[in-house]
Amino acid sequence: MKPLLFFTLALSLFCLRASAQTSGLAAGETVTGTPVPIVVTAEPLEGTEAPAVALGDVTAWQGRTRLPLKEWVPLQGDKAGLELYLLIDERVDPAQTMLFDQLRRFVLNQPPSTAVGIAYMFNGEAHIARTPTADHALAADALRITSGTESAGASPFMSLSALVNGWGNGATRREVLAVTDGIDRFGDFGDMNMYVDQSVADAQRTGVLVYCLYARALGHAGHSPALIRWGQTYLGQVAEETGGEAYLMTPNTPGAIEQSLGDLQRHLAHQYLATILLPPGAGVGFQAVRFTTEVPNVDLTSAHGVYGSARVPATGE
Repeated sequence: MKPLLFFTLALSLFCLRASAQTSGLAAGETVTGTPVPIVVTAEPLEGTEAPAVALGDVTAWQGRTRLPLKEWVPLQGDKAGLELYLLIDERVDPAQTMLFDQLRRFVLNQPPSTAVGIAYMFNGEAHIARTPTADHALAADALRITSGTESAGASPFMSLSALVNGWGNGATRREVLAVTDGIDRFGDFGDMNMYVDQSVADAQRTGVLVYCLYARALGHAGHSPALIRWGQTYLGQVAEETGGEAYLMTPNTPGAIEQSLGDLQRHLAHQYLATILLPPGAGVGFQAVRFTTEVPNVDLTSAHGVYGSARVPATGE
C-alpha cells in the first residue's frame, strides 16, 4: 500500500504543478491583479486553417515574466459577436470599381453575428455613413464609391483615431478595416509619425484591432514610389501593433482584393478572448503583452499591449 500511496501523492503534486503552470502560477501561489481582456488571433504557419487552441496550450508574457491567464474563450457560436467598421479614405481613386464591388460583397457575406458599420475618412474626421448593423444589405447600401476629394492636408490616421475614440461600448470584439493609401498629407514622413503613433495608442487603449487594405489615391501620391513606400510602412505599423494585418498589394494586382479580404475573414473566424491578470505594481497605462503556444502550425497574434491599471482595489472600494 505504501508504494501505491506514494505514487498517488506524487501524481497529485505533478498534476497540481502542471495545472498551475498552464496559468503562469507556481504551485500553491495566490495571485491578485487586474483582469484585462485582449483579443488574440490564431494564424496558421502553413495553409489556411489554424487548429483550435485551448487554455492549457497558451502562455501569456510580459517581457520574460509569465502572466496568469484567467480565461481563453473561443469567439465562436454565441460568443462570436463582432462590430466591424469599414473606414474608407475619401481620397481613394473612384475608378477602382473592382475594389468597391469586392468590399460590398465582403459586407454582404458577413455572418449574422457580425454588425457592419461604414465610415469615410475626410479632413481628419470619420464621417459615419452607417453605424454597425446586423442588416448587411443596409450596410452595403451605405457603401459608395469615393469622391476622390483631397483632404485638407490631413493624415488618414487622424480619422482612424476619431473613429475609435468615438466608438461607444458595444460588442466584445471591435475591429476596423481601414481602406487607404496611408499617406500623410501633412508631409510628416519618417520613422516617427505622431499621427500614426497616436492612432496606435488610441486603438490599443480602446481594444480595437485594425486591418489595413492599401488602396491607391488620385494624383501624385498614386504613383510616387517614395510616398507609397511610407504610406504602406505606416499601414503595416498600425496593423502590426494593434493585432491586425496589413494587405499592401496594389488593387490592380489580379485577385489581390479577393485574396486579402478572404484572409481577413479567416482571421475573424479564428479569434479568442484572453483575460490576463496584470500583477500589482505593474503600473498604469500601456502594458506590453504577448502570447505563445506549442500547438503545431499556429502563431498567436494580438495587439502589442493593453491599457489598464494594475492597482488592486482596497476592500470596500
